[in-house]
Amino acid sequence: MALSMFLRAPVCTNQAFSKQIMRLATFSATNGNSLTAPTLPSVVSLKNILLKSEITPITNSVRSFRTSAVRMSDEKPHDHAKLWIIEKGVSALLVPLIPLGLLVPNKLFDSILAILITAHSFWGMEALVVEYVRVLLFGPQIPKIAMGVVYFFTVLLLGGLFFLNMNDIGMGLEAIAVDYVRASIFGPVIPKIAIGLVYLLSIATLGGLFYVISHDVGIGNAVRQLWAVKSNSHNA
Repeated sequence: MALSMFLRAPVCTNQAFSKQIMRLATFSATNGNSLTAPTLPSVVSLKNILLKSEITPITNSVRSFRTSAVRMSDEKPHDHAKLWIIEKGVSALLVPLIPLGLLVPNKLFDSILAILITAHSFWGMEALVVEYVRVLLFGPQIPKIAMGVVYFFTVLLLGGLFFLNMNDIGMGLEAIAVDYVRASIFGPVIPKIAIGLVYLLSIATLGGLFYVISHDVGIGNAVRQLWAVKSNSHNA
């Protein structure tokens, strides 16, 4: 009975080990002797050999499956919480500044809008490059080139907007309508209609913003609720 229970153990599921145990049992029954002390070490050693033969391939396969080493000592952790707060602040400032800059076009508002729009565009493009142009997919050189393109485009955008503000008509709708919708090209009626549409759009924008402030949640709370919806959708 003890022999049958020993054979049912998980260690003894190997066929070679079972055959060896059966041979020893037959040999002891033929000679009229049970398993003596000299034979027990041989059984134990055979058991250890079979266990090593079964465990070693699994260990080797696990050891062979290794990912690339992560260098944590060379890199310092970056705190992106402050940058995220700055991005939110810039987005919140763009909400009232864009209609204000269109309603009252001047160099001060145009310069502030140029800086904020350039910063907002830079953070968006940088996030795209960091997220999709990765070193693991494209190698070490292409992500650097992509970031260089982002910096070049950002400098070019800021320079172009400041050139438009300082040496040209600026960023206001009224200035654009006066400069491009000319009476010499479109006649005397269409430029007046264009200016009227600019004033109508400015009044509608200002009235809509004041309506949101007075009869709804307000501009700041509306932006917060929009961010909350986006964060909930990402978490879901």
